[in-house]
Amino acid sequence: MKLICPVCEKEVEVEPANTVRKVNVRGEIFEVPVKLYRCLECGYDQIEDHEDPQDEIDIAFREYRKKHNMLQPEEIKSIRKKYGLTQQELAKILGISPATLSRYENGGLQEIAHDRLLQFIAEPKNMYTLVEKNKNLLSEDRIKELKNKILEVMENTDRYESLERKHNASSEKYRGNKAFSFDFFEKVVLYVINKVEALGNVVTKTKLNKLMFYIDFLSYKELGHSITGAVYVKLPYGPVPDGFQTALELMEENGSINIAEIYPQEGDAVTYIIHSSKPVYDINLNEAEKKIIDSVVANLGTKKASELSKISHEELAYIQTQEKRKIDYGLAEFLKMRLSD
Repeated sequence: MKLICPVCEKEVEVEPANTVRKVNVRGEIFEVPVKLYRCLECGYDQIEDHEDPQDEIDIAFREYRKKHNMLQPEEIKSIRKKYGLTQQELAKILGISPATLSRYENGGLQEIAHDRLLQFIAEPKNMYTLVEKNKNLLSEDRIKELKNKILEVMENTDRYESLERKHNASSEKYRGNKAFSFDFFEKVVLYVINKVEALGNVVTKTKLNKLMFYIDFLSYKELGHSITGAVYVKLPYGPVPDGFQTALELMEENGSINIAEIYPQEGDAVTYIIHSSKPVYDINLNEAEKKIIDSVVANLGTKKASELSKISHEELAYIQTQEKRKIDYGLAEFLKMRLSD
């Protein structure tokens, strides 16, 4: 590739010269990998690709939050959005300035006390109590509207918990030695959709089902545990996460995805295109788990849903499972797909 070398003052051929920089965050040192390039003419090795900028402070902040179990910026924004609140309204209820909340949502590192408060209101019942105690801060009509929204979120939360119980009631051999969390499952789904869309491809329901199956089963084969803890069942078009339709409905209702119905030709089956409304480019996975997802997306992300159905039908995990029955993760040993280098 070619980039502008500040020493040669012209566009030159370059090669990777990645390094690690130490970033101090509240007295703790985090090592952040930095993408740099070396000029093949003069040897200068601090060239940055301005078309692909990297925010080292943001990366360090994210690592700090992970270490201390704090909310990431997109999670803070998601909590506010699910209640239908503006930044000004939520800031009033929390007793902080709108500028502070805006800074947190845009990547600023939050105070620990504020983070605990935000995590507290992530639970709808806690939010309802806080709104009731501070109902003088907003108009009577707005408080009534907000309470109704929180009650609606509570109903959805019950559906989330029901879905989680559905998966976690199964033994570990059907969950791949991992507990199922809807919130985490949703993040992985969005992460996968974003990666496939980055390749210039669309994601359909059938395609997403198969990608998730291969991600979880390849992870079990390589690492001894699934990534999401989802239970998969055998259906006519291939393996499907149990309760997948309910999961998609919940994701659509909370604004995480948009589902478009496409009618190709009269008499043809409807195709459902799923688009991510919440870009998720980083989730709490280790490098080995991310490599699993990258491998599956690289190998299968550009294929059509019909191709993926055919491929999954040839897997022993599918062949040896009865219709509408749970698929044993132990059969991942015979998975035909291999981990890419």
